Amino acid sequence: MSQTVRTEVSLKSQEWGYKLGSVYIRKVHFRDKGMISQIEEKVVNRLRQVTSAIKQDGANQVNIIASKAEKEAATEFARAAAVHP
Repeated sequence: MSQTVRTEVSLKSQEWGYKLGSVYIRKVHFRDKGMISQIEEKVVNRLRQVTSAIKQDGANQVNIIASKAEKEAATEFARAAAVHP
């Protein structure tokens, strides 16, 4: 929607000697129930994707930290075993 507005308004603003910057559309009220449902569904799906990505990133970071800690612990245990058989 903002791209359509930008395209149409840019032509007029250029005629007036201005260059259009950002276009923000706020507080849009839809009356079509089907359109509202589609938008809600898309938003919910996107939130699920973002939540899943955040969870996966967190799990990856935990795995990296745990692997590093296990490696350091194994190294220290090996060093200790070599000193005191």
